[in-house]
Amino acid sequence: MEKTVVLGKGIGSINFGSSKDDILAKLGPADEIEKISFEEEGGGVAEVWHYDDEELSFSFEEEYDWMLTSIACSSPETSFEGSFVVDMEKGDLLAFLTKNGFQDVVNEDISEEDTDEELISSDEKSINFWMQDGLLREVQFGPFIDEEGEYQFD
Repeated sequence: MEKTVVLGKGIGSINFGSSKDDILAKLGPADEIEKISFEEEGGGVAEVWHYDDEELSFSFEEEYDWMLTSIACSSPETSFEGSFVVDMEKGDLLAFLTKNGFQDVVNEDISEEDTDEELISSDEKSINFWMQDGLLREVQFGPFIDEEGEYQFD
């Protein structure tokens, strides 16, 4: 499967707003389906479908009629803005983001006792870069969000 990230749209031929049936038809059954409850944040339920061989995960939210609202990719074949980004070093990633017009980049240390982890994110571009030991390990992204805080599905 092609793993080219298109901001606000999706990855390869998979677009945000797709149904679970659409993903099932394109990729077959998931290796694992995780159910998540957001009761602490005011409610809501989501399902995350994990495709281990593709190193992809797809999140569907009940609030949006189970449409695809987030994609996470940890494959070294992930292409973004013409470059392969997974396993990129932090300094290279930050320079890459600046070169590509990211202006609201936030870098947060999320390390725990025995870990070296950071989250680099851009709300404007609806994307998160999960770093571990100074290397990019996962790209997580979603559809753009309008001024009212709602997803924009095309």
